Amino acid sequence: VYLSAHRGKALAVIDGREGPGYGTVGDPRFSPDSKSVAFWAEANKRQYLVLNGQAQKPYDDVDTPWFSPDGKRLVHLATLGNKTMLVENGKEQKPYDAIKGQLYFSPDSRRLAMVVLDGGQEMVVVDGAEGNRYDTVVTVDGGKVHFGGPDQIRYLATRDGELWLVEETLQP
Repeated sequence: VYLSAHRGKALAVIDGREGPGYGTVGDPRFSPDSKSVAFWAEANKRQYLVLNGQAQKPYDDVDTPWFSPDGKRLVHLATLGNKTMLVENGKEQKPYDAIKGQLYFSPDSRRLAMVVLDGGQEMVVVDGAEGNRYDTVVTVDGGKVHFGGPDQIRYLATRDGELWLVEETLQP
């Protein structure tokens, strides 16, 4: 894969075949087995996830796509209006005020965690299940959600001026 410009359009060339032209394209991401490639692209003031050369549903904004470690799950963040949602394999999840930074796959790819902002509070959402609400879930300076096995997560959060180490057991 390489990115090219032709007649004022940006395009991806995959296995020697030119894809359609866009105003802008993002860096490509490959599945672990290298059989699929995905990137975001912009055209006509809309952004799309492009998977194996095929543009998906348009949004106001699309973030960099992520493949799960086993390559079976493709996720990206998408914004419509003032709400951001996770889109997994083309299926939209619940929209939130914001989704902070990185997405966290468990090493076995079964679980996906993200930190969301909803109504002025933050929480960790795992596979669509919302956790407890905090003032802040710490994601700066290396803070992140850690999987302590397939059914446990750990992270730092603040509430009422106190710093908490949160350990949650997930439902199987």
